[in-house]
Amino acid sequence: QPYSYRDLSFSVRNPGDFNTLNDLIINYKNEYLKECFMFDYYINEKAGMLKVAYRFIFQSNNETLQENQVDEIINDIIITTTVLESVDIPGINL
Repeated sequence: QPYSYRDLSFSVRNPGDFNTLNDLIINYKNEYLKECFMFDYYINEKAGMLKVAYRFIFQSNNETLQENQVDEIINDIIITTTVLESVDIPGINL
């Protein structure tokens, strides 16, 4: 079956929250989420923040996933991760 992927970039104003953010992402479970990995990590020392980006790969063994199915999962990941006050996802307003 074909796969879909989405990338999310996070700004973390309190770098101490990175481990919590990473744990939330790595431990996120969904039957269609097949893989997730960090592909960018940048510390802006002047601003005292870090930026990190993850790729999420989705696939179903039984059907071709629709865009709205993937969007629902990504939206849930966004809600799950932005409970951390110091975490923002640039370009996404909640």
